[in-house]
Amino acid sequence: AALLNGIARSAMQLGDFDKALRYAVDASEILERLSGPTSLDVLGTLLTQLEALDYLKNDTHDLMRRIDELIQPLADAHPLRLRASLSLLRIRYLQSPRNQNLAGEFEALIDRAAASAPSLKPAAIRSYFDLAASATDKAKAAAQILKALALMRPANVKSLDQLQAERWQQW
Repeated sequence: AALLNGIARSAMQLGDFDKALRYAVDASEILERLSGPTSLDVLGTLLTQLEALDYLKNDTHDLMRRIDELIQPLADAHPLRLRASLSLLRIRYLQSPRNQNLAGEFEALIDRAAASAPSLKPAAIRSYFDLAASATDKAKAAAQILKALALMRPANVKSLDQLQAERWQQW
């Protein structure tokens, strides 16, 4: 099941969302049989399905509701809850990008994910780019891109361009 979900994630990276969805559904079915429909193992495959469905522009409401129910018992700081919450809020934000309250909530959650477990950094990077793409203000878009780039670079390497970008961000 983990291998199938990994193939699904790879298919998404290659832009084959139909294939990704098929593999993620197969992985979920296996895990539901082995560990039950409310297992945290299943939750990871449901998040893959959610992303694929969203890219395919298919209805995600039922799946979002199921994911929301699965994460309720988890502590707020649990990495899987944070990842799921970020995925759910990302979809809500992308459906209403001009909603400033939603944008602020989304950015705060991205910042939490960025400062959390290393496994959450790729989702935070994608989400920063989502915020940048929908920003109406160029300075806000640039700030989001800089946050994404900061997560992408090694912590101990500072190029002249990165230092200059940080100065502009502080300005």
